[in-house]
Amino acid sequence: EEFRSFVCEQSEARPPMMEFARRLSARYRLAALNNESAELNQYRITRFGLREIIPVFLSSCYLGARKPE
Repeated sequence: EEFRSFVCEQSEARPPMMEFARRLSARYRLAALNNESAELNQYRITRFGLREIIPVFLSSCYLGARKPE
C-alpha cells in the first residue's frame, strides 16, 4: 500500500499537454495506449479527469497484451 501510494503521488498533470489534448478532442476522437497497471491506470484516469478528454483507453492491463503487440 505504501508503494502504491508513492507511485500515485508521482503522477502530475501537465497543463500544456492537457490543454492540447482538450483541443484535439474537440476535433477528433482520441485513444490512449499504455502499459500501466490497472490500479495506476484507473487512478490517473479518475484523478485527472481523462475520460472527459479521451473516450478510449487501450491499456495492457485490460487487453492482456503489451506494446508493441
